[in-house]
Amino acid sequence: METISGQIVWHLELGPAGTRWRTMRFLAGGRHLAVGDPSGIVTIYDVAPADAKPIKNDKDLDELVTQMLGPDARKAIAAQWRLVVSGDVAIAAIQRSVNLKSIDDVRLHRAVSVLEHLRTDAAKAALAKLREQTDVKELRGILDIALARLGLAASRKEVAYKPATLGRPYLGAQLE
Repeated sequence: METISGQIVWHLELGPAGTRWRTMRFLAGGRHLAVGDPSGIVTIYDVAPADAKPIKNDKDLDELVTQMLGPDARKAIAAQWRLVVSGDVAIAAIQRSVNLKSIDDVRLHRAVSVLEHLRTDAAKAALAKLREQTDVKELRGILDIALARLGLAASRKEVAYKPATLGRPYLGAQLE
């Protein structure tokens, strides 16, 4: 589920029917999901799509940003990951398409998530620039939290939203 929009993106079945899980948490960066069962076994899933390939041309990047900002959460999250793997070239496409005068918090969260995952100086600068361009309290709050998470502000608030896609296990470990 994309928590910010409330849309179900994928149904993820982890283990046999009736399995009870003690805890689930996205690890830093949002690419991995740790799932712990009552016996103490933790399985870590790589939740980024395996087929996410970098895009370098402006037309395709702009199309991905349009999908990311669109109403369909499943397409939006797939587009987010493709933008992340495309690296800093995605920043200009996001800046061209994000209009702070007409964007809602769901779409801003999606754009901010891509910039947070990039974690580059250019992405941090883009977040700071977006923050300077808005006077809307709710949007400033979203951007303040993102900047704090990247160490660029005094506040260290936590946000619950992380993009998630269908995962596949790649590591199992027994907790002591």
